[in-house]
Amino acid sequence: RAVHLVHRQERGGSWSTRHIVRVGLIMKPVALTLAFAVVTTGIAPHALSAHATAHAAHGMAITVDSGYIVNTDGSVGDFVGTYTSGLQQLIDDSYPTITTSDFSSISIFNATELRYLTLKGDASTDGHSYLSDVTLQLPSMFVLTLEGSMGVAPNATLKSDVTPPMVALDGVSYSAVLGGTYDATGNTTYEAIRIKDGSHCKVEGVTGYGSGTNIIEVHNGNRHEISHSTLDGGDAAFRCIWLLATNHGLVHFNYATRCVGHVIDFDAYTSNSAAWSNVAEYNNPTGVGEGIFVEVSGSGRRHARWAQQATAARACHAQPSTALPRAARPAGDCHEQLHLQQHGIEQRRQWYRTILERGGARHGKHHRSQYGREQCGPRP
Repeated sequence: RAVHLVHRQERGGSWSTRHIVRVGLIMKPVALTLAFAVVTTGIAPHALSAHATAHAAHGMAITVDSGYIVNTDGSVGDFVGTYTSGLQQLIDDSYPTITTSDFSSISIFNATELRYLTLKGDASTDGHSYLSDVTLQLPSMFVLTLEGSMGVAPNATLKSDVTPPMVALDGVSYSAVLGGTYDATGNTTYEAIRIKDGSHCKVEGVTGYGSGTNIIEVHNGNRHEISHSTLDGGDAAFRCIWLLATNHGLVHFNYATRCVGHVIDFDAYTSNSAAWSNVAEYNNPTGVGEGIFVEVSGSGRRHARWAQQATAARACHAQPSTALPRAARPAGDCHEQLHLQQHGIEQRRQWYRTILERGGARHGKHHRSQYGREQCGPRP
């Protein structure tokens, strides 16, 4: 059996269906996945049962712009506010509850069976479109898209856990957080986003800031995915991405910077998980963490193919900076090796530069000056 979901991702200001296919289960002649994927035209999606359809209010979509519900005719509707407490009330009142029994017998379903909440809005005087005063808990089969930013409210009471998140996908399945900026800085315990328990949840295309233990946490559960996101620890957050006791966790095409500990942490009892095509720069200034940390109590194969300049830069920066011009450096000089490695991945860095520029001036300005550097040594 395989489960296929369709989701939308904003690319260059227009909406398009983004094909993400990962091999999770081989069924000749095609490879299907147990993560988020697109139902291609050759596969006919099942419809939910009549009971499940009625119960789930499938396909329901609500847009909130600057705190106001946008009616189907485009007019301004009721005011729900720009705080997560008001948004939580909207979710609880408007979207019917879904339980595992509603979809446990379904093999394939597509985007029309999911429910959507899109948050829009320009930054207010505090610098964010929305503020998190309580943890926003998302239900199953639910897609949250943020076109703007969310920060921590001055009166925030995120006390659901030791490291409470701004947005939580706890005990849910087939849900996603797409796009937007989540700024959890200012508190040493808060996280931006957490996935806990459940299965088949995804975080994609977000920009996350943190100053606590983690920016994004994946705790327990099965087949969760973190991809195409930009994470900045501000030289304060310990981990950029933390997976604990998770099975089949996928971490790929992320950019991570300024986390003081492990950039990606496959912690205790994490199994059969993978990290690939991630880029890390200017992390771990004190040498207490790793680019990718794999706990000894984990099991299964974890393929960790990191952009090479991250490891090379750390070893190279530990050596005295050289003032020799490139032409005069010996072939084995670590600074010259780092330059060659940086040159070899320039095309990939072009892609991440686009992410940084999309991530906002505060993030992009910090990094754009680093690109194209031939000199090595500690970052400014």
